[in-house]
Amino acid sequence: MQYQTVLTAYVPRVQCKEHGVKQVTAPWAGPGSRFTALFESLVIDWLQGTSITAAAQMLHMSWDEVDGVMQRAVERGLKRRESQPLRRIGIDETSFQKRHEYVTVGSTGAAASVVRGSAARVEEAASADARRLATERG
Repeated sequence: MQYQTVLTAYVPRVQCKEHGVKQVTAPWAGPGSRFTALFESLVIDWLQGTSITAAAQMLHMSWDEVDGVMQRAVERGLKRRESQPLRRIGIDETSFQKRHEYVTVGSTGAAASVVRGSAARVEEAASADARRLATERG
């Protein structure tokens, strides 16, 4: 059984001569979040199996709140990915819907994390990505 827990806190703001007014980061939440890190983890778990709308309804949240949690998780994942070396890459072109629309997906293969998605066809997307990765990763 789950119980609802409500944390109410007035997170202080501080005046910095160099950076202006800043809000202190709460130890239970990430920057800019109204939710605990553990609750955001639950939201992300639910989003892996359902839509934003369905997760919002089940968790009694607004669509914008769920989307905000998802955006923060994507941002954290992208920062984490930048620090990891790219050793191999897989490229796949797949169709979606019934109108023969294609998307090109570049992934790291073993870890199955998506490096980039593109609406361009494989050859165009792969060439552009190879050039971009060469300049970004040296």
